[in-house]
Amino acid sequence: MMVIVHSIAEGRPLRLLRLRDAAEAALNTGPGEAWIEGTADLARDMVQGGLVVPRPDVPPLPAGGPAPFAVPLDGLPSGSAVRVQNEEGEALEITDMTEPLTLIDAGVYLVEVSPPWPWLPVAADVEVSDA
Repeated sequence: MMVIVHSIAEGRPLRLLRLRDAAEAALNTGPGEAWIEGTADLARDMVQGGLVVPRPDVPPLPAGGPAPFAVPLDGLPSGSAVRVQNEEGEALEITDMTEPLTLIDAGVYLVEVSPPWPWLPVAADVEVSDA
């Protein structure tokens, strides 16, 4: 049988195991952990209410627009970090989501959102054109 060992507090799947029975599953479960029968994508799923469910997505990032272009950050989960990198490789990290990110120069920016668990991280190119 396939089992998912997960964190009880977070629902984070920790490992997938192929075991013989429930007794063997119990032996492979540590403090603060539980197991359920099944399979999961360790990077994209979570355990909630004894079921495997997809982790939530953060709001999608906009594709871009004319300069100056504002990327709203206030809809991101509390505790997120946003990394912005321009075409020259210069990067900036933002942790204050109360103000929008304003991109004033034309170019393509790599915007990466690292949210807290359980949200999925996201990265996108945001293209800013001349006004």
